[in-house]
Amino acid sequence: MGRIILTIAGSWHKAPSIATPFSLELGPADPQFVDDFRALVDASESMDPAELRAIEGHSSVLTADLAFESRGAHKSAREGARLIQALFADGGQAAIVQTGFKAHSPGTFRGLALTDPSVLFHLFVEVLGDDDGIMSEGMTAFDLPDVYVPYQSEREFAAAQAAAFGLAARMVCDRYRPSAGGVYRNSESAPLFAFAHRPPPAGTEADPFTNPRGTWVLEYRG
Repeated sequence: MGRIILTIAGSWHKAPSIATPFSLELGPADPQFVDDFRALVDASESMDPAELRAIEGHSSVLTADLAFESRGAHKSAREGARLIQALFADGGQAAIVQTGFKAHSPGTFRGLALTDPSVLFHLFVEVLGDDDGIMSEGMTAFDLPDVYVPYQSEREFAAAQAAAFGLAARMVCDRYRPSAGGVYRNSESAPLFAFAHRPPPAGTEADPFTNPRGTWVLEYRG
């Protein structure tokens, strides 16, 4: 099952009337939204000071939620992108894709082709890293497994980062489908990885932020 959860800050007194398959629930202003937005927004992005002031002065937060069955399809992500765009046009000040650790402002949405799979991938999926591996977050927007690539050295780090991003993007944009026991190279000169599938942790089925499709793990083969 796929899942997209969005939170959008604005100044609404009641939930906007927008045709969408998402369920909409309006709540009060939330200082945590501002903190989360600042933490998630790309540090290299130049935010409009007026947009930042508007976000800090929001008076309500709209939560949009959609669960669906449609493996690898782009329809629900398009619906989510169109909803964010419509809410920005209706006075929305900032949006967080809670299922993908992505933050968006009205300025970042201008001129985007919301039917382009690569645009949808960047809007809903983030690729993150820690000391042990590189992982995707948000592939549930396409009802697909996430990707995890462990690494054990600085030499493996760059290859793991490229493989995680490359595989996740290919799964969304090119409809590439891994198979357990198969192998993967991000390019002809890139290291070889083997596929293994890891199911979601037991007992997390009810958690809306657990990917029920599990995770493709890329094991380094050199």
